[in-house]
Amino acid sequence: MILAKRFVAAVAVLLAAGVAAVSLEPLGALRGPMLLIVSLPVMAHALAAVGWVPVAARPFIALRRGVPAVIGTYAASLLLSGFLTLDVAAVVAVPVGLAVARRNGENGRIQVAAAVVGANVGSLAFPFSNLTNLILVAGTSLGFGAYVALAWLPQLAAAIGAGIVLVARSRTLAGSASEDGLDDGAPSVLPTDITAGDAERMLGPIGILVGALAVAGAVVTVVVGFAGGDVANVLTAAAAVITALVLLDGRLAVTHIRTAVPVSAVLVILAAAILREPIASLASYLPLPDTSAGDPRVLLGVALVGGILAAAVNNLPAAAFGAIWLHAASGPFVIAYLLGTNILALVTPHGSVATMLGRSLAHRGGVKVSPRGYLWLGWRYALGGTVPALFVLMAQR
Repeated sequence: MILAKRFVAAVAVLLAAGVAAVSLEPLGALRGPMLLIVSLPVMAHALAAVGWVPVAARPFIALRRGVPAVIGTYAASLLLSGFLTLDVAAVVAVPVGLAVARRNGENGRIQVAAAVVGANVGSLAFPFSNLTNLILVAGTSLGFGAYVALAWLPQLAAAIGAGIVLVARSRTLAGSASEDGLDDGAPSVLPTDITAGDAERMLGPIGILVGALAVAGAVVTVVVGFAGGDVANVLTAAAAVITALVLLDGRLAVTHIRTAVPVSAVLVILAAAILREPIASLASYLPLPDTSAGDPRVLLGVALVGGILAAAVNNLPAAAFGAIWLHAASGPFVIAYLLGTNILALVTPHGSVATMLGRSLAHRGGVKVSPRGYLWLGWRYALGGTVPALFVLMAQR
């Protein structure tokens, strides 16, 4: 009877993924974000349920406590964001960072910050690294090669700048595991308190299989992304198969799937879809930037428009606005706008879907990041990444 229920739940997940992939077509450019915001957190919970979080955390636990551990999480999040999209980076790096913090007895919030900041900052690397990139590239007809040529130096500068802020913050919080850190009394869906050795014994055949499928899905995502295909379909399919297998194994409950989906992020995407026409109308009223003047201050203005919109209403509707506003602009102005939507958006806790995902996972893992506390620190990471990247972009012109 129990096995039959698991089988029904697994089949329901696969069917739901297929129906969602087809039924969300009316959302247009926001279809991909909606698919990912639902499927990626569920996949993260499935992988955690079979023990992959502490296994993935093992190389970082081996690092010395303090700054090296924070840099390790940050670097991993940067790379995941660049090659597998920022949302994947957020849902993978946050629980890994929490596992590292628990094992080392260190502050949990700096590890969450390393994961979330790395996910957002690293999302400038390729057109497929962030759905905002895809929206802007499609709207402005900027080629893949031209995008990468323009973005890689600002991306490097942003990663270094935000990393310096993280290192400074981690030194301030050194040894403060209880203050502003892990709340071990909080219920946690993610099993971040077990050791890597325990997890390796837990994995079993299903655990190893779903881990291999996750890696295969990542590789296919990169290939499809480079080819200009729809990465959302690939990641949604991988998440559905992985979740179905873990449901059959009995180590993931249907209730975990329901609670994994961040409702607030779903509402943001729906609002962006509903307000698509007003956004287009607003873009027609804002004067086009004079992209022919060669004045670097114009780049700053474009970045500020993208950042302010993203910080206020989320970077997805901000990207939709930018694709219309900058439809005739050259590449540097597209990159400047993305510096605003991708990195300056870190100023607020709702500026990026990845940030919302990261805070949600952190809360379930025992680390509560209040909006007020986030606002007190978020601007430092936002400016630390945006300012040096803008200087490099201005120098390139």
